Amino acid sequence: MPKPHKEAQARNFLKLIKSTLGKKNDAGTDLRCCFAAGAFRLGKPDETSVLVVRLVGLESLESTLKKMAYDNKKSGRKFKSSDPVKGEVLGWARYDGTNIRVDLKEGSDSKAKKRIQGYFDDFEIGYPKVRIDDPLSEAQKSGLEAIQEDNRNHFNMAEDDVLGEEGGADPQDVAAEQPSPAVGDDADSDAEGSPILTPQASEAGDDDVPDEDLMEGVEESDSEDEEDDEALSDELKQGIATASATIAGHALSLSREIGVGQKAELGPLTDKIAAWLEDMLAGLSPEEREMRLHNLTSRLLLMLAYPENLRNLQYVDAAPAAGDGEQDKPRREKLLVNGIDLDNVSTDDLNPEEVTESLFKLAKARAQERLLPYPLNQASPDRIAGMVASGWPKEDGDAEGKRKAVQRLVAVVQQMFAKDDQLIGLLGFKKNDTADGDNLVASLVESIKEVWEAHRNAAIKQKDELKQKVQQIIGTRVENLGGTWGHVDDIFLQIDGEISDQLAAISGQEGDARAKAIGAAADTVQTNLGYLDGNNIVDLLDNPPFDVGQGAVGETLREGLTGVSDGLKRIESLSVAAAA
Repeated sequence: MPKPHKEAQARNFLKLIKSTLGKKNDAGTDLRCCFAAGAFRLGKPDETSVLVVRLVGLESLESTLKKMAYDNKKSGRKFKSSDPVKGEVLGWARYDGTNIRVDLKEGSDSKAKKRIQGYFDDFEIGYPKVRIDDPLSEAQKSGLEAIQEDNRNHFNMAEDDVLGEEGGADPQDVAAEQPSPAVGDDADSDAEGSPILTPQASEAGDDDVPDEDLMEGVEESDSEDEEDDEALSDELKQGIATASATIAGHALSLSREIGVGQKAELGPLTDKIAAWLEDMLAGLSPEEREMRLHNLTSRLLLMLAYPENLRNLQYVDAAPAAGDGEQDKPRREKLLVNGIDLDNVSTDDLNPEEVTESLFKLAKARAQERLLPYPLNQASPDRIAGMVASGWPKEDGDAEGKRKAVQRLVAVVQQMFAKDDQLIGLLGFKKNDTADGDNLVASLVESIKEVWEAHRNAAIKQKDELKQKVQQIIGTRVENLGGTWGHVDDIFLQIDGEISDQLAAISGQEGDARAKAIGAAADTVQTNLGYLDGNNIVDLLDNPPFDVGQGAVGETLREGLTGVSDGLKRIESLSVAAAA
């Protein structure tokens, strides 16, 4: 449980906001703290504003806010942690030297201003004026969420964080600008959210409560089998908790980024991943466990950002219970996160070339999806390679350092994806390096083709996974019961490689011949969209009559076909403009 709101705590929050002054991350973005705010006794005469501020951990802040007791000696108000708190606003805050600048993720401008000002006013703490910045687009919100973890690395924890005085200390002795004792290794902590800066004891009406557990909700394995010499160490269990929370939080933020409905809650998903990791690591020798944990986390963070996995958001799929004869040897639960089978993620040593290749592939795919007018076949990984090299640990065996480097790199490049000029800069282009004429058409055609084939391949993968789930449920092959998958396979005989061939033919044509080739491809797209809309097998795949989770085969194919249609219209307009 977090410690209560007290004057020292409020001063810590204000100091943390002020510590953002003049600081930027690797991408040149102003550093921000995360905050959540709301009220005890909303609408009552003793309504009281509450606020919580952290370096990172936006996803869990509202939950934390609702667990904090309140003890204000100046107003005489006291609330227990069990008293209801209404969360009203969520967002980011920074200090510009004059004002506290606020960017909102959720909630209204007026509520944000009221709660922040009210919180500091109640503790009679002087503070800068609160200014609400212009509303953020969804892309901007996603960008700020993506760089949260990277932000931690740009704060000097020893100078910027102030630990509160112990409960019972005279508030007058707590100086607003008192320097902090060094926090040591906590500055490099990579838990999913940074610790709330809190007093060391509580006088808020509750019994003294322990420091907040950042991995609250992660169940540690209590298997009796771990009581031998090969048991997982407490340090490794903490590493598992950190890794599982990081992976779960990253997966959920990606689903929000692309507008997919959230299919899992952070706590349960974290628990699932933690249990899987504990079981996997228990089967390894003690000397290699930590290394394998860091390597798996690094690769999974990279893989979660791949476009094909963003289109395959299925969070938790469990294998069926073991059959007869297997009771004495239960197998590890099969776990998929965003369609990635954790059993298939390599835990071998990670090298900077692999990271560069992954991030370059990701950046190029994003540029193709946006149909940016650059010759992407000439893209260079040199910029990304330099970023990787600059943050890569010097010791080759430093698996933890490599994992932290990957975590920072993924956060930075995803933030840079928010702006087209930064994205093309990652690929080695300058703003004026655009393609034109036939070269532009060829580049756009290649982008359309690549994105379409990625969608089609993702749909095939989703179809195959659905087959496996069905066979797991019925305990045998469909064919053994007289059934067939023929009608499902027919979908991909209809929606075959014809579109790719027609797209490829466009680049070699000019004038009327090009217009005819564009028209032929557009007709095929519309035919396939009509086929999907009128096919009840597609409806069954996307809405199965039994519990295998929501399907996405038809959705993925429609999204890909719509992208082709939009791309063809763009090429057609370019051709018309060139002929004018």
